[in-house]
Amino acid sequence: MRRINITIEIEDNNLVEIAMERELRELFGSSIKDYRKIPDDQELYKNDHKYRELSMKVKAAKRYKYEYYDKNRTDIK
Repeated sequence: MRRINITIEIEDNNLVEIAMERELRELFGSSIKDYRKIPDDQELYKNDHKYRELSMKVKAAKRYKYEYYDKNRTDIK
């Protein structure tokens, strides 16, 4: 099984979002495992030191997680 995660940035328009989600669901159906709207946090990231620090920790944790996965894969010898 292969999973692909895509982040798409679209205009702030509910009709566009609904149409895009409908197209994705028609194309991929039950293969879609997760669909979430990501908040626009650019201002908060720019102006809030604590939020920026937390964001960097999340990014580092994701990087470490995938590095661990790559080192411990059992499907490739």
